[in-house]
Amino acid sequence: MSKENFIPLHKLCELYKVEMTFFSSLNEIGLIQITNIEDSNYIHQDKISDIEKMIRMHRDLEINIEGIDIAF
Repeated sequence: MSKENFIPLHKLCELYKVEMTFFSSLNEIGLIQITNIEDSNYIHQDKISDIEKMIRMHRDLEINIEGIDIAF
């Protein structure tokens, strides 16, 4: 699988200052799909706008993961 349309998860953690566990939790409940390519985790670039919304909901509105799941 090509990494062309994927963004490394560790870069998103650095950019948005979010822990990897946040993305893992979103993945566990099915809000995002983490793809493993060559022993690294990636998110498809088409999901970035949704991820930004989820991060804002979590930070600014203090909505937990379950609440984000309901909203989406």
